Amino acid sequence: MVDTKSLQSHLVTDYVPQNTERNLLEASLGEMSKSMDVLDSKMAILQGELAQLASQKQKIADDAAICNDLISPMRKLPPEIMGEVFKECVLNDVDPDTRIPHISPKSAPLLLLHICRRWRRIALGTPRLF
Repeated sequence: MVDTKSLQSHLVTDYVPQNTERNLLEASLGEMSKSMDVLDSKMAILQGELAQLASQKQKIADDAAICNDLISPMRKLPPEIMGEVFKECVLNDVDPDTRIPHISPKSAPLLLLHICRRWRRIALGTPRLF
């Protein structure tokens, strides 16, 4: 291949390569094209491997999330305590002027109904929330 550093200075001039130099440049271009094709192939293989690794990592992360959810300290709290916590959520979301709780799907108690089955069951079993 051609040393392009030595040729770079010719780019800002009116230099025209001679036929022998032109042939050498064209041959170098052919080699460069082949080299780029080889690199493209290698990159495609690596991208495939990277995608596979990312998929494996996501599977492990999903499995870890399940394990973390199962050992969550919230699972140890008795429903009665959870109900008390839920009541505090409602009491803390009161309009200061009217002392009336905000009723919104984005706040307690309605929000609590959409977290999980256990929370829904506890919230519905805590009449003072509503």
